Amino acid sequence: MRLKSTDGKLEFRAFMRRSGDLPENFSVGLAFLPKDGTGEVLLLRCNGPHGGYNDSFDPEHPHWDFHVHRASAEMIEAGRRPKRRQP
Repeated sequence: MRLKSTDGKLEFRAFMRRSGDLPENFSVGLAFLPKDGTGEVLLLRCNGPHGGYNDSFDPEHPHWDFHVHRASAEMIEAGRRPKRRQP
């Protein structure tokens, strides 16, 4: 679903997915769509439990429970994946 800011200048994409095999494994999120064509920036993703964790990405936070990933300005500016799990 595409969304626009109240002034119409910014555009976002909201999404929702659920695993057919594991219904408790879901993902709901919000991405910013820059007009300069650089590609979407994932701002927020809420996930259901989906197993272990990717130790190279976020070793301190296993994904066996419900969790939230949020973008940080530091990650975006460094050109890295902007989302990290929030405690």
